[in-house]
Amino acid sequence: VDIYQTVLDCAGLKPEGHETELPGRSLVTCCTEDDNKDRTVFSEYHAAGSTTGAFMLRKGAYKYTHYLGFSPELYDLDADPEELENISGRLDMAGTVRDFEEELRAMVDMAAADSASKRDQAAWADKHGGPKKILEGPGINATPSPVQ
Repeated sequence: VDIYQTVLDCAGLKPEGHETELPGRSLVTCCTEDDNKDRTVFSEYHAAGSTTGAFMLRKGAYKYTHYLGFSPELYDLDADPEELENISGRLDMAGTVRDFEEELRAMVDMAAADSASKRDQAAWADKHGGPKKILEGPGINATPSPVQ
């Protein structure tokens, strides 16, 4: 959500109308301010053969990842920067896990986002000859350049 605001900022444009209510901030502004570890960072992932969407929040010392149909993951990045110990199952972390899940659910309908992503991926595969043709092909190691 920050990229749109960043592009406007870099182009010297101001948001108009409904755009003034969109979430996100210019990354140019974020990079020139002091670190704000309490700012929530959101990410979602739906690619490379994933069976489910992955939704991530980073706030303070913690990184929370929610997978549809699977147990969440929680890492204390200050104590465990390599994310080796998932602490989501610890009793003392139950409130933190609950708070992250509530914040995430307020931001995105995860099931709807995952379904939309799978529909888009299926349409892309069909457009390019179907899954069998794609799997038999040379492989795709990067996003292809747009065709002009």
